[in-house]
Amino acid sequence: IMMIIFGLGTIFTWFVIFSFLKNRKKNTLLKAQNEELEKLSIVAKEIDSTVIITGKTGVIEWINEGIIEMYGLSKLDITKRIGTKITETSNYQSLQAVINECVFTKKSCFYTSKHHKESGSILWVQTTLTPILDQNGEVNKIVFIDTNVSAVKKSEIKLSVQKHLLETKNNQITDSFNYAKRIQQAVLPSDQTLSSVWQEHFALLNPKDIVSGDFYWFYEKNNKKYLAVVDCTGHGVPGAFMTIIGNNLLNEILQDNFNTPVEILQELHIRIEIRLGGSIKAKVMDSMDLGLICFDTNTKEILFTGTHTSVYLIRGRSLSEFKGSKETIGFKNQIKLKMHSFQAKSGDMIYMHTDGYPDQKGGHRNKKFYYQPIRDMLINISQENVTKQKEVIDATFQDWKGMTEQTDDVCMVGVRIV
Repeated sequence: IMMIIFGLGTIFTWFVIFSFLKNRKKNTLLKAQNEELEKLSIVAKEIDSTVIITGKTGVIEWINEGIIEMYGLSKLDITKRIGTKITETSNYQSLQAVINECVFTKKSCFYTSKHHKESGSILWVQTTLTPILDQNGEVNKIVFIDTNVSAVKKSEIKLSVQKHLLETKNNQITDSFNYAKRIQQAVLPSDQTLSSVWQEHFALLNPKDIVSGDFYWFYEKNNKKYLAVVDCTGHGVPGAFMTIIGNNLLNEILQDNFNTPVEILQELHIRIEIRLGGSIKAKVMDSMDLGLICFDTNTKEILFTGTHTSVYLIRGRSLSEFKGSKETIGFKNQIKLKMHSFQAKSGDMIYMHTDGYPDQKGGHRNKKFYYQPIRDMLINISQENVTKQKEVIDATFQDWKGMTEQTDDVCMVGVRIV
């Protein structure tokens, strides 16, 4: 009996000691938490943000005086809120869901809410919920910190308004560009009209922007067929205006009985200066480079004059290049142009292009395409039908360019002598 009593006494003694140690550890942790909360309350009293401490169910235990300045409340209002659930005093409809998430994940959560102060002003507040864990790792309390983000929100609203205005303006500009494109397409020759003069042909026009500063032009007069590719200064809307002016001037000149390419370009140079004014700035800005051929259907003779533009004649696997003069139409008072004359045969291919294709950067080294690869490509595809040639030329350009921005308008034409 004595041994049983001694054993029970020993067990009871160990139980009392274990409970004492456990409670002391718990008290130590609680004391540490209380000290941390006390430190927090001391700091919270001195800051402008609102700090609220609740139990894990959301019952308010403590509020700092920052709420007075932020929300315009009184100390009496603070006292009335102690002991009530924070969900009953907040106008944020989804607050309970945020509290539940904070308790479940044991991680900080936040939300932004809008408040109407008694003064009539609007207050935007960002609230951060931080869980406080007990010794068992469970949420014991939740610290709510409200920060005034009205200035940030006003900036966001202002930026949103500005973004909307920019999008509206951009849409208006894009619509204007698209309309300008329709006008340009109506003025410049269509593919169907070009087919009536040059039976086997292709015309590739890839604008850098929606409208192009490059264009192709043709004309038929008596037994002569004319074809040109033109690169106007600039691209986009300014270049597009120049394409319309250039197209109209070329038509006028042919109607006024100028026949050879060199005569036509000399007259074009004079009329651009007259049409656009004679200031130095106008001469620099309002200029163009082009290549122009005249094909005599009776003799199959081709006359060519160009400025910074070449024409290629491919017969079989042989390519002949005839280079234009190093002049620019509309740039200076006097220009000296030379004219090439060569004989064509049935089956020959004639090509002309602006500088947009060779100047395009791309490839794995981001280098220009340059002219020799163009000549090699044209030799390889010259025996294909013109539709296939256009597809290859366009696909080669797109593959080379890849994700690189297009640097200039691209224009290339090809005709087969029949």
